[in-house]
Amino acid sequence: MSDCQNLAPFSEHLVNVVGPQVQAIRLSKGLTQDVVTAKCNLLDWSISRGTYAKIESKSRRVTDDELAKLSQALDVPIAALYPPGMVQ
Repeated sequence: MSDCQNLAPFSEHLVNVVGPQVQAIRLSKGLTQDVVTAKCNLLDWSISRGTYAKIESKSRRVTDDELAKLSQALDVPIAALYPPGMVQ
């Protein structure tokens, strides 16, 4: 069995748990998706509004680096992007 086959069961369980929180924070700050994506682009993360919308709707996963950029763009700690009680 190849290494990729060994990872397949694991990768099927990877989900985006931050999308709803990212959206809630954005809305609480009165920001549009366009404004957040512009801020991300200024932080050297080339992301479109459509891709950002997929993050909020949980249809796209987020890497660690992208999570850090989102926290900077939204001006919140990384832990704030996770659902309540998930990070201590």
